Amino acid sequence: LFPTRFESIVFAVFYILVIIVHLINMEFIKGDPFLLNKYDAQIRYVADRTGIVATVMMPLVFLFAGRNNFLQWITGWNYNTFMTYHRHIARVMFMLIVIHAVCYTIRLKATYAQDMKETYLIWGVIATVCGGIILFQALLYFRRNWYETFLLIHIVMAALFVAGTWIHVVDFGYMWYIYAAIAFWGFDRFIRVARLLCFGFQLATITLLPGETMRVVISKPKDWVASPGSYVFVSFFTPKYFWQSHPFTISTSTESTITLYCKVKEGVTQALYKDLLNSPNKTIKIRAGVEGPYGELSGAKTAESAVFVAGGNGIPGMYSEATHLASRRSIRSSKKIKLYWIVRDYRLLQWYYQELQLLQRTNIETVVYVTLPNDSLEEVASNFTSSNF
Repeated sequence: LFPTRFESIVFAVFYILVIIVHLINMEFIKGDPFLLNKYDAQIRYVADRTGIVATVMMPLVFLFAGRNNFLQWITGWNYNTFMTYHRHIARVMFMLIVIHAVCYTIRLKATYAQDMKETYLIWGVIATVCGGIILFQALLYFRRNWYETFLLIHIVMAALFVAGTWIHVVDFGYMWYIYAAIAFWGFDRFIRVARLLCFGFQLATITLLPGETMRVVISKPKDWVASPGSYVFVSFFTPKYFWQSHPFTISTSTESTITLYCKVKEGVTQALYKDLLNSPNKTIKIRAGVEGPYGELSGAKTAESAVFVAGGNGIPGMYSEATHLASRRSIRSSKKIKLYWIVRDYRLLQWYYQELQLLQRTNIETVVYVTLPNDSLEEVASNFTSSNF
């Protein structure tokens, strides 16, 4: 939600650059046979420049939004960082589009009704409206409460925005920027499908655990390798939700399976939760597709000591990286590794009990903070039996 110090510096430089670009070389040229006075000239200059710069920004908006962003591979920055840049660039681009539209509306006021019959202007308005819808429904409140609806609207509006921009600028010589934006979008989608097909449609065993958490164990190809702390997008092939994909961090990975822990929320996880409640042993088996893996190891491997802090269902990624560091023979005896896990009550320890037991074989100093211990530890400990797992 809040940018890092480096991201804040990048934003500041970006905003300053955009402002400078729209301030310099905007002087009225006396004797211009087309723009007869200073007012008309500067309205036209602002209208043209904001429209051109917004068009030039389009490829960056689509590039930074892609999961398979080649700049991620070059820089090592995570997807969240690029999504942050994507949002800020998109907001600035839309503001420039609005200024462009307002300035041309003022300039064409005498012939506005006649000019608006032109196809390129109609589609320019459509693209602007679609951009406004995207900006409004991308607010955190909508993303958090109705994510699937947000995603569907986002994709449809983005497609209409590209189509409208294409028709709007096709006769003005700026099509290479539209081609680049479409190429970045198409490349990302192609890689997503390719990764999904390479993993295959494997069998997933889903078990309901305490704390409204599901353990998902998915079979995987032997040549499919995930780095510690990486995450994947999982598609559960149910009739209602097969087209959706949701990100989950890999907790453990073996030669034949990967294990994920999913918190029950809305949408597909809620539907699976209801099925699990009515299933024997609260376990079901369905087909699932996995796209990924994404993400890289953190810089903890280069430090003399490493401290990992997780809250609630955020433990899988921290656990994965911490155990990976502890397993490296060259640092096993020297590196200090600490793992802190914060949970609400003792019951939530049950769903990660197997992994906690494995920590006894490592040199990881593990501390679990229980913030609201409503039940006694002795009562909960009676549930820690092999039959529960």
